[in-house]
Amino acid sequence: MINEHQPAGRTRVLFADSVELFRRGLRDLLVSDGRFAVAAEAARLEDVAVAYKRARPDVALVAATSEGEAMTALFGLAQVDRRARVLLLISDETRVPLLRIIRAGAQGILRRDASPATILTALDDVAKGGAALDQRLAATLFRALAGSIAPESTSAAILPSVVSLLSKREREVLEALALGRRNKQIGTDLGVSVGTVKTHLRHIFRKLDVEDRTAAVLVALDAGMRRVA
Repeated sequence: MINEHQPAGRTRVLFADSVELFRRGLRDLLVSDGRFAVAAEAARLEDVAVAYKRARPDVALVAATSEGEAMTALFGLAQVDRRARVLLLISDETRVPLLRIIRAGAQGILRRDASPATILTALDDVAKGGAALDQRLAATLFRALAGSIAPESTSAAILPSVVSLLSKREREVLEALALGRRNKQIGTDLGVSVGTVKTHLRHIFRKLDVEDRTAAVLVALDAGMRRVA
């Protein structure tokens, strides 16, 4: 369904989910927030590309219950627009290969049970060119890439070529990112302010030539990416 009447200045969202009740919830969530407008919706994942082509939204919010659904939607969107901004909601991270989804074109991945505030914040970030990763999935992604730390580990083995670019404190911040820590938690763990954490992040992004947190982690673990490709 395409929405032809939308308030000007809002981020236009295409959302897709095969579950009608959940789809209604997404619509209500978007309509209630002044930043977004519903551009279109799809009840079947295979219809996402067609809906996107007609509506040309700013960002697509796609809920998938399996790897097959996720890939169908992502590949279809890539055929229509390789620059499509996509936030994916997944039901069970153990069944969906996160690295493969990122490479297929998702700029954001959240658990389907993410809070409304988390979904809206992630949508805004992805629409503006950033990335979003549910902190509950970050450690899973790290282990898939690095393959070298135990689940209970509290540190990360960063690629040596990246280590050489960063200060000791920047490495600590990057390790925390890889394990899904947020700015406030990183600051608490390291005994510094959130502002200091943000300064370290800016330095890390500049040194690694990336624009966001997820990209920094992927660059830092590039060797691991090649091993599992």
